[in-house]
Amino acid sequence: MDFDEIKSHIIKYQEEGKKLFTTSSFQTHSIVLLHLLSRIDKSIPVYCLNTGFLFPETMAYKDQLADEFGLNMIEIKPDVPKSLQKDSEGKLLFASDPDRCCYYNKVQPMDRLLSDYDIWINGIRRDQNANRAKMKVEEKSKFDSVRFHPMLEWTNKMIFDYIREYQLP
Repeated sequence: MDFDEIKSHIIKYQEEGKKLFTTSSFQTHSIVLLHLLSRIDKSIPVYCLNTGFLFPETMAYKDQLADEFGLNMIEIKPDVPKSLQKDSEGKLLFASDPDRCCYYNKVQPMDRLLSDYDIWINGIRRDQNANRAKMKVEEKSKFDSVRFHPMLEWTNKMIFDYIREYQLP
């Protein structure tokens, strides 16, 4: 999808009264989606899942992008504090039980969002892995929400060309 198609989808969702949000990992491919959204509607919430494992540089970059793009960045944290995320032997779950760690740090916080919103604008691309290659632009998600993948057909080259064209940080 190009900019106009993405904008058209977002406007259609909004006219239907849908509540929209996005999330970001603040990686290179994420920046393009954030910039596109800033050109369409700066009020769409951008959630940062602060797992407690993010680098300080990532958090500083998040703040930089919020300032430069004028985005509504909202940080959410897991319900279970990292200090309590340990197995029966006292090892941190990220080392001993990564699935449970991800459940506490990513799945539970995302479930809260999906239960409150209708549309999750998601920046995944087909070229990232075999599972994503099979995805559609719109897919049903939990709690009757929809995952909207506007960048599904984008490639690495398209991402880097966009970053260069708009001189993104």
